[in-house]
Order: sequence, then structure tokens, then C-alpha cells
Amino acid sequence: MVKGGDLPRERIVYTTLRPANWELYLLEQNSSSSASSFSASSPRQLTDDPALDYDSTFSPDGRWIVFCSERSGNPDLYAIDLEHDGAPKQLTRGMFMEAAPAFTPDGKSLLFMSDRDGNADIFTMPFRPGDAAASDKATNLMKNASGDYRPAVSPDGKTVAFSSDRDSWLEIMNDAARTVPIRCEIYLMNIDGSNPRRLTNSNAFNGSPAWSRDGRTIYFYSDREGGAFRVWAMAADGGHARALTPKERPGFSPAVMPNGRVAFAEKTMNGFQIASVAPDGTDIRIESGTQPDCRFPAFDRHHNRMVCTGKGSLAGMQLVSNGRPFLTRGGHDEVHLPDRILDVQAVARQFCSISPDGREYASGQLVRDDSPDMRLMVNQLDGSNAREIFRPPKSDNVWGTSWARRANLIAFTTGPQFASDEAIVDLWTAPSDGTKPAKNLTTGKFRNNAFPDLTADGKEMVFRSTRDGNKEIYLMNSDGTNVRRITNDPADDTMPSVSPNGDIIAFSSDRAGGLFHIYLQPIKNGKPNGALRQFTHGFAPNMHSRFSPDGKWLVYASARGWLNDEYALSNNNPQPYGELFVAPIDGSSEPIRLTHNKWEDSIPSWGTAK
Repeated sequence: MVKGGDLPRERIVYTTLRPANWELYLLEQNSSSSASSFSASSPRQLTDDPALDYDSTFSPDGRWIVFCSERSGNPDLYAIDLEHDGAPKQLTRGMFMEAAPAFTPDGKSLLFMSDRDGNADIFTMPFRPGDAAASDKATNLMKNASGDYRPAVSPDGKTVAFSSDRDSWLEIMNDAARTVPIRCEIYLMNIDGSNPRRLTNSNAFNGSPAWSRDGRTIYFYSDREGGAFRVWAMAADGGHARALTPKERPGFSPAVMPNGRVAFAEKTMNGFQIASVAPDGTDIRIESGTQPDCRFPAFDRHHNRMVCTGKGSLAGMQLVSNGRPFLTRGGHDEVHLPDRILDVQAVARQFCSISPDGREYASGQLVRDDSPDMRLMVNQLDGSNAREIFRPPKSDNVWGTSWARRANLIAFTTGPQFASDEAIVDLWTAPSDGTKPAKNLTTGKFRNNAFPDLTADGKEMVFRSTRDGNKEIYLMNSDGTNVRRITNDPADDTMPSVSPNGDIIAFSSDRAGGLFHIYLQPIKNGKPNGALRQFTHGFAPNMHSRFSPDGKWLVYASARGWLNDEYALSNNNPQPYGELFVAPIDGSSEPIRLTHNKWEDSIPSWGTAK
């Protein structure tokens, strides 16, 4: 048996679509401002960490701000003591996501969302900032297989409003064509989790309920009339729903202000700002002033203060393009498997692959925000020592990289992503040291070719192509010769990967009922050898697989954990239900979840850790 201290250490890097840096800002009421209570206030930055900080709320007495932060590598809850200096106190710990905190009126308990039991449920725990074990006393109030989000406790402390997709999520997951929109409704339950009942029935998206001070009205956001999201109000029994904001002022995350107005995060051309509206829907004002990209407002009614999430600094971060550095801060975790330790790290570039020695990373990227073209770049994990390997002869996308595990060779794709079968998408190879020109293996002659993956020795490459009419899996020499067709099915077969010694090809296919699952095809002498085996099962799509360095495990992206927050609050992530899982090739254990957050995580690469 291998001793724990002798376990090999490996690294998985993956693409995440989370924002670059969010901080918390405190705005005091400014009574001299005739335009608004807070717009003339100078924001005070409360947090200073390169990871994301968001979902803040005040304790009922105004002393504490509890918020979610990803600084530990996973989204956890922290508390800031506004009466005493010091670092935020960590309230929850572990590899799971804990977010969306809400206090009970007496300030003794916190309700929050956690996926510690497998999916997004609402929990309650004692609020004791000095007690590291308080999180262990958390109780799951829901235990529902769907997603339950954003709890809000009524002023009398007896009822909890929350959003949930419990009545629609299975229909969405079973929709292979992905034409059914993600929907969410507002529900109530007793403070102990009993008697859940549905308030809205709009067949649309409704989220982030907030109570009026008298408990008679619930505010929320919804797209129930089509188009943009708006802030709505309804009676606490679900009746008399009415829109408060116009369609031309898209609004999210309503919160009741000390003066009774309803604040919300308004989406603009330049991000978000905090606005407010009177309870009757009149007199919209700006509350956040010049604070850039401000969202998730919360209020302290005793001291007339607002806390919100806004943009943080990217100072010191390297290789920034599209407003995000190469390395994602707060996107790191360590996961122990039975036979190895995984260093799991998020990056902001798509299709990143690891060098043979584990010290460098190849990806297609814009070098700077003002760069007109993408290039194939190699750099270290922190974004330093970047060097250009390939620049397309004309403006084009560079993506789908694969770095051979034991060879000086990188394969990659040029052309549009998500393109038609007839589109020209080409496969290339280039020496990783840049000493020789890159070689176009398909030269525009074979329609749409993508998703290359090299064998460990770099001599062969598996890829997806539409050259014979539909998406199939192929194998060829890495110089473009000796092309062999591996699959032949009317379904779409795509996103292949090859085991290090070339004896198994994994790929995603929608051949089983239209839902994408991962399949394993044994290979011998470059041809299928034995029966195809379905590797993933269930109602969730599974894609973007990669083998471990020894070929015993497979990492892949899956929706099996579903959503961890309201879909509309995922910062425009197209698939925020995407998380990473690993499973042994021999099927000897259930899949193990690697990532827990509200963002889209996918496109992993598995290599050596240095």
C-alpha cells in the first residue's frame, strides 16, 4: 500500500468563466445629497483579496457583515466585524460552496445555500464568529434533489422565502436539444424547513426574494413578460404581482432600504450599478454613485449604510486579456484520491494544456486587451514568461490545444468554435520550443476538424471531424497521414481524448437518447478493438474528458451537480451548471466532484505538478 506521504502529486488545470476580482464596498448615507441617499458617498473598500468577494449582508444590529469569498479556493462564508479591526473571520470550511447568507431577525442564526449534500440546498447554522465548529452544526432544511437558492427570512422570523427550480429542473435536464429555458419560482417554507409552498407560477425565471419591513410584500426579479429582467412586487401570499421597474431598466437582486425604497442591481452597458425605486414603482434613482460595476446591495437600517460588490484591482496579475489574468485567484484546491493527490487550478483561458514537465501551459489567447488577433502562447502558471509559438496568417481563433506528455509537440485548432459542419476548421501542430514553423494538417480541405488530443509520445492524434458528413471520431499520425475513422454513428461524436499509450479513446456522444455522455472505445493497432462502453450515466450531459498521466482515471465536465445559484446571477456564464468530476476508468467507484462554485468550469487538462 502506498503511504499518504508518498502519493504522487499531479495537476488538473481547467477553464473557468468566473469574473476576475470582486471586492466589498461600504457606502454611508449622505443626507446632503438631494438625488439619492448614497450616490454622493465615497465608497470605503472593506475587502482586499484577489479572489472574489460577494453576497454580503448585515447582521440585524449592524455590527457584522457576512459574505461569501472564494479566497480559500472554494466559496465559503466569512464575517467582518465593523466595530473592531482585523481580518475577516471564516465561518465555514471545506471543499463545498456556501453562499447567499441571510440572518434571522434575532441575529443568532444564519441561513445560507450549500452544496455539501450533493446539490444546492438551504441550511441553517448558529452565528458564532469565534466558534470554528459552528459550521459543523449546520442543518439542511431542504434535502431536495433540485436547486434551492437565496433564502430571505421574514421580519417576524417565522417564514423563509427562497427561489427554486424544483418543479422544472428535470424537464430542463432531460431536454437533449437544450431548447427548454431554465426557470425558477419563489417559494415559502417555515423557519424549520417544514411546509414548503409555491408562491409564483409564471413559467419564467423568478429570483432573489426580499421582504418589506412590515412583512406584507415580497420583492423579486423576473423575466415573466419576456425580454429583460425587472423588479417585481407581490403580496406575501403570492397575489397582486406587479412590475416596479420598466423593461428598459434591467434589474436584479432587490433589497429594501432603511427608508422603505427598493434598491436593485441595474444592468448597464458598463456593468452594474445600484439603483432604487419607490414601492409604487416611481422615482428611480442611482444609489451607487461612481463605484464601478456595483451589484448585490444590502443595507444596515440602524446606521443607514449600504454594502455592495464592485470591481477589484488586477494590480500585479500577469497576462491580462479580456479583463482577466491568466491565473484565477481563489480557483485552487487540493483533492486526495486513493492513489494520488490532485492540485486543481482554474485559469481564465480556454483549452489550456500542460507541458511534459508540468512547468508551462499552452493556450490560445489574446496577449493584451487591445490585441487584434489570437495567438498560441506558452507561459508559466502565474502568467509569467509568456512566449508566442504561433500567430495565424490571418485573424482567426486559436483553441483546442493538446501538449504531448513526452514529446516536444503541441496540437491545436484554428477557426470558429461552435461552427457548422461545413465550416473550415483546421488542425495544426507546432514544436513547443517554437524552433520550426507550425504545420496545417488539414489545410481547409476536410470541413470542420477540431478537438485534437495527442498520444503521450506525440506520434498520433485523435480528433473530431465532419469530413464524412457528420461529427465522428478519427485517429491519424501527428504529421496528418494515415487517417482512420474510429466511430460511425448518425449521432454526434465529439470532444475525444486518448489514453497515454493510445489503447483507449474517450469521447462524448448524444447517441443514447440525445443526451451527451462519455464513451470508451478500446483501440489496438489504430483500430477499434472490442465493444464500445458507456462511461457516464444519468440525466446530466458530460463532456470534455481527459485521461490521467497513467491512464487510470478520467476527468470531465458534467452538469450532474446542477446549479449552485440562480442562473441569472452567473455573470452571463452560458452553462453555469458545469463542474469537474473524476472517475476511475475501471468503474470501481462513483465519480468524485472536484469543483464547487456558481461558475461554468470545463475543459480540463491533467498533467504533472511542478
